[in-house]
This record gives sequence, structure tokens and C-alpha cells, in this order.
Amino acid sequence: MLYLHKYDYFSALNGEISGLDTVIVKTQSGSYAAEKGTVLLAFLHDIGMNIPSDCGGAGFCGKCEMEIECDGIVSTVRSCQYCLDRDITVLSRAEAAGEIKTDNRIEDLVLSSDYVAIDLGTTAVSAAVCMEGKLFELTELNALSSSGRDVISRSEYIRKNNCLAESSGMLRRQLAGMIRKICSANGLPVPGRVTVGGNTIMQHILAGVDPYPITVYPFEPASLFKGEDRYVKLDDEITAELMPCVAGYFGGDLTAGLLYLRHRMEKDETALLIDIGTNGEMALINGDSITCCSVASGPAFEGGNIECGMTGTDGAIDHVSLTEEGIRYSTIGNTAPKGICGSGIIDLVSVLLKMGIVDTTGRFLPPSETDIYMGGYTEDENENGMLYLGSSVFITAKDIRMIQMAKAALAAGIEILLRECGLDQSQVDTVYLAGGFGTLMDVSSAADIGMIPEGFRNRCVPCGNTSLKGAARAAVSQDAGSELAELCGRCRYIELSSYSDFNGLYVSNMMFGG
Repeated sequence: MLYLHKYDYFSALNGEISGLDTVIVKTQSGSYAAEKGTVLLAFLHDIGMNIPSDCGGAGFCGKCEMEIECDGIVSTVRSCQYCLDRDITVLSRAEAAGEIKTDNRIEDLVLSSDYVAIDLGTTAVSAAVCMEGKLFELTELNALSSSGRDVISRSEYIRKNNCLAESSGMLRRQLAGMIRKICSANGLPVPGRVTVGGNTIMQHILAGVDPYPITVYPFEPASLFKGEDRYVKLDDEITAELMPCVAGYFGGDLTAGLLYLRHRMEKDETALLIDIGTNGEMALINGDSITCCSVASGPAFEGGNIECGMTGTDGAIDHVSLTEEGIRYSTIGNTAPKGICGSGIIDLVSVLLKMGIVDTTGRFLPPSETDIYMGGYTEDENENGMLYLGSSVFITAKDIRMIQMAKAALAAGIEILLRECGLDQSQVDTVYLAGGFGTLMDVSSAADIGMIPEGFRNRCVPCGNTSLKGAARAAVSQDAGSELAELCGRCRYIELSSYSDFNGLYVSNMMFGG
């Protein structure tokens, strides 16, 4: 793809670039030349605009819609579906937030040695720098978030736009930039090595390795990062060491989490680790065996593919409750609501179930079928229920279905692990909830909708960013290599796409309330 700096605009107009069939794209930051046929979304990403696209350019989320002017006519287009064939002016567009709020629960990160650790999440990237006995942490929205909210969409975007090298470079610059930002702000030297834990697809992209084979059967990764390929240069001074992976959908973030739990769990404790994000990865630790799987829960738990969904940034509704006065909510930053993030969505679905507005089948009832009257409760064009929480923040029947499918996949995965290990819910001592969403969500709300089994309601322990904590432990431990190899060797990964009973269990867990 060709694009020109804005100061080259007049040269392009004067025909000084010969042999190229170009069009001019005007934006608020300047004017650029692009090859005809270029997809507008990909072009805007290339010139540094962080345009959101939850679906990775597939055309169904609508988050990349914008106003453009072409031949004197103003229209609204989905930039991921619009191919440049004439000069246009971008009049307005939505930009993805660059700063994300999260609760990494970093209080138990090791402080015994100097290190740098990074959790390379699909939605957020967290860096921890520990030097001279002081710990500094920074979290940012993943630089590739505008290329799809889940790893499948992101991989497809890279394949469709042939931009693996560019995407890898964006991640490397982000990680190196975060480290340098922390060090510069606190007068610290820039370290030469950093330990990184991320899911298998994100580690592939960072390393510049094609992740596409992981997304199609038989889902085999090009690397598990157990050899020299685990080292990736972020820039001329900083080298990243990637955590080993177990499978295409059980990556370095989970092996880092297992390393963290190894030093936290009680002897002979039977525990379930669940990392709830754009994928729902889980591992059941029972004696010497670790049985693990991953479910495609999609990005709904992190606000993706939800009409008014957003990440946990300022203005996101993060908690919802039912009081005598009606539905009440809080927002991150105590600002006016701009959207709703995953923890708020789970709370809201729980509240709507309790009120009888959503039934156990997941149907969002319209006001005409209930005895409930309250402000913002209305119906859509299909005679389904719809609820406004603010002037521009609402939840729809489609949103309810997205949560329903996501929670069913997670519940089915848990059921399969218990079955495979010959255990029932009562035999699991502790359920460790990892990740930003798993840490912030209300466990009672999750149990109310059947996302977490009822037997786990009082056994869940939020433990923050276990990927970051495990990467930190790996960075300071001389035995980390052998420990990680041993943990990977103990893992038995179940590929649910070929598991005969998964579809049946998925359907049986579709009902709300379990």
C-alpha cells in the first residue's frame, strides 16, 4: 500500500508521481495519496488513525462508520467496506481509546530483583518495571485493537490486508515505547531484556510469524516458542523473551499464569484457573495433572460486538445494580456514560433477569409483555425489548444473545474439564479468576446468569493479571525455564472443536440461570 505524507500532496496533484493510479484522501491531519482500490479502513490505520473495528474489517460491527464527502456529496460509510476509487474528504470518524483502566492486582508481584515483565493481552497491554526496590506499572490499549477485538478477527485482518510485518512492528514499538516511557519518567536505565506472556496468536504477531494456521483446522501454531525463536528484538536495545505455549489456544499468558499459581496454591489443592477475555482459557489443576481447554467466548465480555460496548476506559458503565429506586449504575472515572464494558454488561443482564424483562431463554421482552414501567424501557423495530441507561447508551436483544452465547461456551468448557477429570463442583477447592474482566466482574452476577457454576459462587478468588505476575516470576527465577517446561509437559490440552459432546453441552448451557 502506498501513502504519502501530507506535504507531498501538491506533488501528487501536479503529477510528479508517475505510473501510479492514485486518489487523494483529505483528513483533519492533512492530505494523502493512496492507490485506487485500497480499503479506507486499512489506509487510515496506515497513516496512524486508530479507528475502531471490533469485527476486524468483516463489515458487521459498524464501529468504523464515518462521514465522508465525495464529489460534493456527504455520506456515511463503513470504512472497512469502502474501497477508494476517487478523491474523498473524511469529515468525522470515531477513534479507539488509547488508555484503558484495569485492576491488575499487582500487590503480590515479586519485588526481590530488578526485572521488566509484560502481559501482551488481546485488548490491553500491561508492563511492570521493577528496579531499585520500586515497582512501576503501565497499561495501554493494544495497538492492534482497531484491527479486530478478538484474535480471529485480528488474524483475518492481517491476512486480508497483507500487513503482518506492519502489525508486528506496531506491537514491538508499543512494547518498547511503554518500557522507555516508564524508565524515562522515573529516571531508570533502559533494560536490555523483558519477559513477555501473551496468547499464542499475539505472540506470533509480535514475532512476525503468520498466525493464520492457528485459526483454521487443525489449529496448529507455527511455533510454541520453546527454542531460540522465543527471543524477539523490540528495538536495537531491548529483547523480549516469550513464554512457552501449550497449544494454539493455550498460550504463554496461561503458562505464565500456571507458574504464578504454582507458588501460590496450597499443597494438594485442587484448583481451576479461568482467564476470561476474548477467549475463555481454563486449566484444572488436580494433583500432578493439568487439564486445559479454550472456548471461543468472543469479545462480548470485554465490550466487543455489543452495540454500545466499550473497553474499560473513562465513561464505561462498569457496575449495575437493582435498588428500590430502580436500576443504578456506576461509571469508570465517575463521568457521564459513554458505553458499557464487560463487567457492567454481566451485571445488567443479571438485573434484567431478576426483573423478568429478560426470560431464561434469553428473550428480551418488550414493555407490552411485562408489567414494568420505567424510563428508558422501550422496544426496537422488531418488537424486542430495549433499555436505555443514558441518552446514548442502551442494550438490545442482540446484545443479550451475544452474552448468552459467550456464557454458554464458558460454562460448557468448565463442565468438560470437570468431566474429563472425574470431578464434581464440590471437589474443586478454589477457582482463580484471572484477567482484567475476570478480576472486575461481580461473581454473583456471573453465577446468576449461569456463566459460573452455582457451586463455584463462593469459591472464586480474583487474582488479577496472572500473566504479568507469572512473567515477572519467570524473569527473576533461575529455575523458571525448567519449571515452565515441566508445567507445559503436565498439560493435557483438549481441543473442543473435535470434542464430541461440546455442542450438546454448549446448547444445554444456553439457558440463563444455568
